[in-house]
Amino acid sequence: MIKKPGLPGFFIVCSPAVPKLIATLTDFGVTGPYTGQMHAAILQHSEQSRVVDLISDLPRFTPELSAYLIPRLSAPFPVATVFVCVVDPGVGGSRQPLMLEADGKWYVGPDNGLLALVVRRASQCRIWSITWRPKILSSSFHGRDLFAPVAAKIAEDEAVQGESLTNTQVMGCGLPDDLSKIIYIDDFGNLITGIRAINLDETSVVVLANQKINAGLIFSECPPGEPFWYANSMGLIEIAVNRGSARECFDAGLGDPIKITGDL
Repeated sequence: MIKKPGLPGFFIVCSPAVPKLIATLTDFGVTGPYTGQMHAAILQHSEQSRVVDLISDLPRFTPELSAYLIPRLSAPFPVATVFVCVVDPGVGGSRQPLMLEADGKWYVGPDNGLLALVVRRASQCRIWSITWRPKILSSSFHGRDLFAPVAAKIAEDEAVQGESLTNTQVMGCGLPDDLSKIIYIDDFGNLITGIRAINLDETSVVVLANQKINAGLIFSECPPGEPFWYANSMGLIEIAVNRGSARECFDAGLGDPIKITGDL
């Protein structure tokens, strides 16, 4: 606390710089050592960073589905947050590692379509293919050995070597704006789709497994056991069963297609 000269009784509170926030989004699952190993790699390079495990069960091996979740999950975070995104079935292969700044937030991950929707929906975006490499780089865990250290370097405002890319050079740039498929199934059996809720209204009907599903505003207005669709908290269309499992009701799985009928 510092007293400002010339103003008796007036003080300025001096707070230490707020550590940067790093969030992880992976398909590693909630068990096993992998997320913890990424934490360790981050903290080796940036001891003061705050690390949040945002999601650890993104659709496994399917960056083309996970891509629709990342913009929605990262939206509430403040500018300068660094997101480490790892759904990387091609790890060790020819795919390139990416880092990008989208509307003031940073994203690090593989160039396999995972970050394509982040790039498309940003009003301002800068993209690089990461050319920096650590002294030791395994062929199977770039999340720990490459992406986590790069995220830590960004959080510490350190330079990371890379080659500039354009939006159209990013893998997945041809993905549709909305995906008429199930992209995530939560522990309640609710089915999240890749369709943004702004594209539907209450007259729209969702069709899954040849069954028509009407809109419902909230769970409590639907009878127990009845399926309905609604705009979920991320702004995506979700199919649910009140006090039940939509996954079981429709025998649904990741990537299953849906259709929309009705007046839009």
